[in-house]
Amino acid sequence: NEFRFGAKYCPYSMVSAVGVLGATNEKTHPGPLLAALPKDLKEDEAVINQWLADDLGLHIGDSFEVDYYFIGPLRTVEEKTTSFKVREVVAIEGPFDDPDLMPGFPGLAEAEDCRDWEPGVPIDLDKIRDKDEVYWDDHRGTPKAFITLHKGEQLWRNRYGDLTAIRYPAGTITSESLSTTLSDNLEPSALGFRFVPVRKRAIAASDPTTDFGQLFLGLSFFLIAAALLFMGLMNVFGIEQRSEEVGTLLALGFLPKQIRRVFLLEGFLLASIGTMVGVFLGILYGKMVLWGLGTVWYGATSGLQIYFSTHSATLGIAFLSGLATSFLTLWLTISRQARIPARELLSAGAEGTAKPRLAKRSRVSWGWGVAILLFVSGGLSALEAGRDPAKSSGLFFGAGSLFLLSGLTLVYALLSKSASKESLSLVAFGVRNATRRKGRSLTTIAMLAAGSFLIISLDAFRLSTPSNMHEPSSGTGGFTLFGETTLPVLHDLNTEKGAEAYALTLDDLDGAEVVPMRFLEGDDASCFNLNRPQVPQVLGVDPEEFQTRGSFTFNQVIDEKYEEEPWRILEEDREDGTIPAVADFNTVAYILKRKLGDTLLYINGKGERVMVKLVGTLASSVLQGNVIVSEKHFIEKFPDVSGYRSFLVATEPGTAEEVLKNLSFGLRDHGVQVVTTAERLAGFNVVQNTYLSIFQSLGGLGMILGSLGLGVVVLRNVLERRGELALLRAVGFHPTQVNRIVLIEHWWLVILGLSIGTLSGLVSVLPAIGSAQHPFPYVSLSLTLLAMVASCLFLTFLATRFALRGPLLEALRND
Repeated sequence: NEFRFGAKYCPYSMVSAVGVLGATNEKTHPGPLLAALPKDLKEDEAVINQWLADDLGLHIGDSFEVDYYFIGPLRTVEEKTTSFKVREVVAIEGPFDDPDLMPGFPGLAEAEDCRDWEPGVPIDLDKIRDKDEVYWDDHRGTPKAFITLHKGEQLWRNRYGDLTAIRYPAGTITSESLSTTLSDNLEPSALGFRFVPVRKRAIAASDPTTDFGQLFLGLSFFLIAAALLFMGLMNVFGIEQRSEEVGTLLALGFLPKQIRRVFLLEGFLLASIGTMVGVFLGILYGKMVLWGLGTVWYGATSGLQIYFSTHSATLGIAFLSGLATSFLTLWLTISRQARIPARELLSAGAEGTAKPRLAKRSRVSWGWGVAILLFVSGGLSALEAGRDPAKSSGLFFGAGSLFLLSGLTLVYALLSKSASKESLSLVAFGVRNATRRKGRSLTTIAMLAAGSFLIISLDAFRLSTPSNMHEPSSGTGGFTLFGETTLPVLHDLNTEKGAEAYALTLDDLDGAEVVPMRFLEGDDASCFNLNRPQVPQVLGVDPEEFQTRGSFTFNQVIDEKYEEEPWRILEEDREDGTIPAVADFNTVAYILKRKLGDTLLYINGKGERVMVKLVGTLASSVLQGNVIVSEKHFIEKFPDVSGYRSFLVATEPGTAEEVLKNLSFGLRDHGVQVVTTAERLAGFNVVQNTYLSIFQSLGGLGMILGSLGLGVVVLRNVLERRGELALLRAVGFHPTQVNRIVLIEHWWLVILGLSIGTLSGLVSVLPAIGSAQHPFPYVSLSLTLLAMVASCLFLTFLATRFALRGPLLEALRND
């Protein structure tokens, strides 16, 4: 734009940056122009012609300034300034009088008069002097200054390249040899042409990001445990009911192992039938889940059609594993019953319990010690999960299981201790009755605890709309709209001129501020993509824009010095040549299966390998599914990607709907899609909440098992003790008091079971929730817990009323 020296200036001139490409050797012919320039020309030095020296009064050693235009983002034109020291002054002759050194710039090369220039950038034609016109007539675009090639590349390179011409000295090469050399050395990838192994990528993408089979199996662990406990409970009841039969067989001379075989064979046949039914129900359950994902829960699958498929190997493994665990449970319960002497089994009204091997005091002390040990271990696991979110999912089951075992062990110790206490109150009487059959009570508590643990812990991970939605630190970043276009937007929508390019005005945007982001095509790495992303899409952002606003919350950065200003880590120029990048934590940990410090490989339009290094993770945000780099590095490494295709928009209160409508209209020819950030976040939440609902159904099945077990225990206990309850009536207890004793006895089990499961679930997930930056669902958790308590208490009430109906005195006469 201008040469300046003191108060003097020379407008609109050309500068040539000259050098040799590639390695030089003794055979390299530098050409006449380069040969005429000083071989040791420094990057802050320039050779100028005599015309410019006379015009500005420059001499060797003087420093002068050069103003030039630089095309910035969104086609903005920025004027920059640099300075050079005069190394030599040369005459306009020989190689320094060459108009062809100026490329054929449209709007300049064909102009006969300086005032006819139309280069497409702002030019003040009034600055052009008569002598400038004479120079143009005599020398056209002959440069007035010459600098090193490297310096010119630094100042004026753009996304189209860093050279405007390559010259071959006459006599050193022919057009035929040049054509051959180019053909032999030019790689198609350098022109953006490359082959992609689509089949290999498709196979790799078909590997799901999350193995839901293993996830279902892990979450089903508590359900399986509850089912085995229920089966063992029913088996014990069945054998106890036939205790006289077992005693008779023993008295007749049958060996315990023979009786055990009979019962095992009987149980094996029943278990085989039950396992086959279970496999069938498993297939039916899978079909129901997939039907739900295609209809009711279609938001979790982005509308994709899902087909059901079974494998014989999977069905065989399911059948054999179910049969094996069932058989083991049968063997344990039958072996225990076979140890009871025949005389005791034949005694009328005998409870059929084996003698304890440990003294009561020893059992209590042992129970307390193990409970404390398990509780401490579970607490350490939960704290570790909170400190390192990447490990939280792995430690989740460990912490929850340890808390459950701790609670159950503590209950065992309490039941053993409570059995020795005596009291005449109805509450104490009911609690004492619950300790008579510690095995039954503990089994019932364990089943209820397992089901409630799954329901409560999974419900705690359910995502809802945060209350701080409009704050910059939230998942919206303080923005209200998120937009994407198919074609790049090349003008700044924050300026009147840029808005006019899309038939908009600043009034149409109602004071909204648009933050554009560059976009590199790739695989969607959000939870909407059911396949494994191979090359995640990239966003190029201005880190300063987000840092100034305080937008979004970082979970972690790889370098502690950036913890206060984490967005600035994207501006780093790393010595290893990698580009620093951040991404949503869920994207990194669960979709890409990566961690901080890992690198991602990209191939740019020149066929060059670009290594992107993950240096930070964001909490749940609207940017999920993208790898985010700085705009500076994006332009440098992906120069062939033009314009902006993603936008965040901050609107004034109450104007979001109008701005959304106007943006959608103005950018309609660019294939725009604009949604509110709240809707985008809610879409991500729907996916997670849907899978949580599916997994919670496992907890629901566990609660059904626990409730059935509770009902069976109530019926069994009451039926066994009808004579005892009749005696209470006979000595003056009112029927209401008898009912109350039975209810307190079993409600005590309900409260213990639900309390252990609920506390285990809450404690194990609290650290993870604190790091996930989403509100804790107090209301939904409270309602869920109240519903479970109410249903269990009501079921106990119904079972008690059913068991106590009929005349109790008849049972006393039978005794």
